[in-house]
Amino acid sequence: MDKSKEFIKMCDCLEIQGLRPKDGLEGEFICLRDSDEEGYQAGEWQPIADCKYVWLPRQDQLQEMIGDKDCLTLLSRFHYSCIPIRHFKATAKWVELDGELDMVHDSIPLNEVECTYPKQFTSMEQLWLAFVMKEKYNKTWTGEEWLSNLPHGSK
Repeated sequence: MDKSKEFIKMCDCLEIQGLRPKDGLEGEFICLRDSDEEGYQAGEWQPIADCKYVWLPRQDQLQEMIGDKDCLTLLSRFHYSCIPIRHFKATAKWVELDGELDMVHDSIPLNEVECTYPKQFTSMEQLWLAFVMKEKYNKTWTGEEWLSNLPHGSK
């Protein structure tokens, strides 16, 4: 279970906190205090004075948020979002190597930002959370906050 400061910051948003199971306090909680002191709490939730609690969903809870009952469909959608093959253009050119002509193949990223986006995440929980936020809310992580990816002119 990822309990890094980055994952806590990513989970500390209305969208994710609003999805916390209502029929119990299942999962992990981090207590954030103004003094930057953190307290970790798992399982039974006990309120602590002067604490802001952040629910940290487990990977299985993140996967359930997508709503696909078919595991293969869910995995395919997740894979496609992590490895955006569609953003590469294949090229080939003739080059002279050691006096002989040879064809060299290359892939050029069409959208470098989208291709490198998944590389910033350091755990599977972070990667799945980014997938949930993109699929459900059309938001991406900047390293500091979730930003909406609405087209210009949309509300």
